[in-house]
Amino acid sequence: MSSERACVGLELESRPQSVAIVRAALTGLLEFAGAGEAVSTDVRTAVSEACNNVVMHAYPGQAGPLRVLAYSAAGRFDVVVRDEGMGIHQLSRDPLAGGHEHMGLGLALISALCDQLEVSNPAHGGTQVTMRFRTVAEETEHGAPHGYTWHERPHQLSGEDVVMWCRPVALSGHLVGRVARATGAALGFTIAGASDLYAIGEEIASLTDATAGERLVVGVSVAEHRMTLAVGPIADSELRARRESLAGLVDAISTGPYGQGELLRLSLADRGRQPVGG
Repeated sequence: MSSERACVGLELESRPQSVAIVRAALTGLLEFAGAGEAVSTDVRTAVSEACNNVVMHAYPGQAGPLRVLAYSAAGRFDVVVRDEGMGIHQLSRDPLAGGHEHMGLGLALISALCDQLEVSNPAHGGTQVTMRFRTVAEETEHGAPHGYTWHERPHQLSGEDVVMWCRPVALSGHLVGRVARATGAALGFTIAGASDLYAIGEEIASLTDATAGERLVVGVSVAEHRMTLAVGPIADSELRARRESLAGLVDAISTGPYGQGELLRLSLADRGRQPVGG
């Protein structure tokens, strides 16, 4: 398993379809880190259950923000799932305490799959579920993980259905295609349209060496039979060099300033449907 520290953050709406998007991002991170099948299954299952609890309980009768932060380091994976609604009421403040029958079936399952669990109510409101999964027996760090950075959604991506950031930028090669396809499936982008995302994801991954920063931000949205991918910050000189190859894969390209580079926007019409407005 890789010892390189890697992190992926997601912000999306708490809808049932969003759980598959989170799983897609986790799969990419776990693959990048070289996690074994048993650990990967436990992480995806436990985090899916935590996200399902947000979908079912956090915002009765409506959707609201769902945030996930997954972090890989030597010997462990840490994952935090956070909402800003009613969330899961904390029934046990001791993350290692027994008596999980009092926590409800969802938290009992999560507790059985991870090595450490903490359920807390942040000062700003909502609920935060923090999980640690050990991947080596000699990993001895105790206590729930704290102190991770939650990045705010950039104003340039205020309208995207899914906003994701990752570090190191090389991780994007394992994430962009998966998350874009999962988002498309969740929001009605057909298989015919999604087939082009393999090549687009590879092309975006090839841009990562030209990222103008230590992390890459990706936005995905689907509307009127079109998918838009926004990626940045990318060095302007690299975008000029790659524009022709990108143009052969998408229907429209635009750029705008973002950080120390450019935010690249790629628009792709759904080939399986008649696009609205051309």
